[in-house]
This record gives sequence, C-alpha cells and structure tokens, in this order.
Amino acid sequence: MAYEGSRIAEGLDRAAMRVTGRQVHTGKIGPKTTIVATLIFMSLTVMGMYLAVQGAKVGQGIVFSAAMGSLAIKLFNDYKARGTGPLDERERAIYWKSNALGAMVPLVGVAVWSLLLGNFADDGLWYPRQSFEWVALSFFLLGLMTQIGIIVTGWLTPSYAADLDEND
Repeated sequence: MAYEGSRIAEGLDRAAMRVTGRQVHTGKIGPKTTIVATLIFMSLTVMGMYLAVQGAKVGQGIVFSAAMGSLAIKLFNDYKARGTGPLDERERAIYWKSNALGAMVPLVGVAVWSLLLGNFADDGLWYPRQSFEWVALSFFLLGLMTQIGIIVTGWLTPSYAADLDEND
C-alpha cells in the first residue's frame, strides 16, 4: 500500500508557505509574515493595555515589550530589504503612506477619547491616574503607530517585490 500523505500535514504546509513566503530560509521575511507577527504583537499590546487599565503594573511591561518587539520587526525588515541603500520611488511612497496611516489612526482615537472624556468621565470612561498608567498609554500609542505602519507596509508591498533578490 503506497503512502498517500496526510491531508492535515499538506494543509499545514500550504498555510506555512502562504504565511512565510518562499524565501524564508534566506532570512528575508515576506510581507505576510510581517503582518502576522505584527498582529501577534498588537494583540499583546491590547492585552497589556487592558491589564494596565485594570490596575496591574505588569501591563506596562507587556505594552513596552510589544512596542519594542514591533520596532525590532520594522528595523529588521528595513535592513534586510535594502541594507543601507536609499529608498526608490515606490518604497518611498509606501514608507510615507504607511507612516501617515500609522500616525493618523491612534491620533484620531486619542482625539475621540479626549472629546468623550469631558462628558463621560463620571460615567466610567477610563482616565490614567497613576504614573505607570500614563507610561502604558504612551507606549500603547507608540506601539500602535508602529504596528499599523508595519501592517500597511506589508499590505502595500507587492508580492513580486518581496521575493526579489538583490542579484536579480
């Protein structure tokens, strides 16, 4: 009887190839992998902020770690993509668009929160009262800006550009 393979293993292989890309063994991280890793850090950021809102000081550390992990992903991807070379026109357009969207979303969220704070502060809308809550809030916003920028960059990067080799 011939080996027919496992449908579960084949499905997991296909999912891994879609997420990681075909050149993961070279150290290049594709845009889909970057988005998945950033979503994991984003969920950690939200969880840490939730803990900080509940009064747990460990939330500040989780938010800080997730923000720094996202920054490390961004710096690693930028260095692996081009080294110390300058951006071309397409990369520059993607860079500025991702930074604009990454900064706009938390800014609008803070604006809406601060506008609602005046009317609903007595009704239970959260307001940072201790220093660790302010630190957690600032790193939450910084991490969210970085994470949204990474996701937009990964989304806008064409699949062919992610698989190009420097010598092609």
